[in-house]
Amino acid sequence: MLKVNYVIASYGKNVRQTKYQKFPPPDQTLIEHLKSLLEFQNNLYKITILKPNIDIYDNQQKLFYDEYYNINNLIKQFDIKVEIFETKNECYSFGQFIDAFKIDDGESDFFICTEDDFLINRDNFDDYLYKNYYFLFKNNLGVLTNHVNKSSYNLKNLFFYIYNIFFKRFKIYPLNFFNILEGIIVINKQTILYLFENYDDIKLEMKKLNIKNNSIFGLFKNKDNEFIGYPGGYYQTAISYLFNKINIPIKPMDKNLQLTFWWDEKNDSLRILNRQNADPLKYLNKIESTYFIPIQLKEKYKKENIAKYKTIEDTFLKGNN
Repeated sequence: MLKVNYVIASYGKNVRQTKYQKFPPPDQTLIEHLKSLLEFQNNLYKITILKPNIDIYDNQQKLFYDEYYNINNLIKQFDIKVEIFETKNECYSFGQFIDAFKIDDGESDFFICTEDDFLINRDNFDDYLYKNYYFLFKNNLGVLTNHVNKSSYNLKNLFFYIYNIFFKRFKIYPLNFFNILEGIIVINKQTILYLFENYDDIKLEMKKLNIKNNSIFGLFKNKDNEFIGYPGGYYQTAISYLFNKINIPIKPMDKNLQLTFWWDEKNDSLRILNRQNADPLKYLNKIESTYFIPIQLKEKYKKENIAKYKTIEDTFLKGNN
C-alpha cells in the first residue's frame, strides 16, 4: 500500500480583513480542517502540519495564534502519526510544501498538499486522488491540482514560442504556454526527487525570478509592468514555471468530481474556478460529490454564508470567473 503523506500549510495570523462576520471564525480554520479528516474515511499514512514562524505584535494576535494551534486534543483522536514542524515563513503555502518534502526525506510515496481553509468533503478522497494521478501521468512524473490557470498570451511570448520550436535557443522562455496550479497539489516521490535533482534551492529559485519577464508573470501584471494581485499568486506562478522548465506536467482534477468552489473573503463572494461564468448557487447540490470544499461551505456554516452572499450587493465577482 502506498504511504500517503497529507500535508497542511497553515498560518496562525488573521490577515484577511472583511467588514462581514465570518463563519467559522478564522482562528477555528485548522481545527475544522482536522475535524474533516476525522470525519471522512481514508487510508492516509501520516499527516504533516507546517507551522511557519510569524511575528506577533500584540496580545490579540497572540490569542488568535494560540487558539488557531489549539489542536492537541484533536491530534490524540487520530490513529496515524500527526506531526507539526516549525518552518520559515517564506514563499507562502508552496514554501511550506517544499519544506514538507524535505522533512519527509523519502519516507512517503505520495503527497496530498493543501491549505488550511480547504476541507475534505468525501470518503476515500486519497484513493480517488492517487488513482486519478497514476491514470493521468503514465510515466509517474507530474503534478495534479484542483484547478489550472494558463500563463498569459502576448506577441512577445508568441515570437519566442515559435522561435523555440525551430531553434530551441532562448531557454529562459518556456517551450509551451505553461499551466499554473492552484492551492491543492498532488505529487509523488519520483516527481519530488526529480525536482530536487534539478534545483538546489527551490525557494531561492522562486524568489529570484524576474518579475519583468512577461513569459512568466504576464498574467499577474498591469500595463506598467507592476505586479498585481496577491503575493501568493506570484509563488503559484513561480513554482509552476519551475515545474514547466524541467518538463513536469501540471494537470487538473476531473471537474465533474472536483468542482473548485472558492470563497473570496475580501468581498464575501463565491466562485467556481473550473467552470467559467457559472452561477455558483446553481451548483450547490454538487457540493456533496466534491472532494475539497472551502471551509465556508461546510454544512454547519453553509446556510449563514450563502444567505450573507445572496444579500451583499457589492460583490462584483459574484457568478463570474
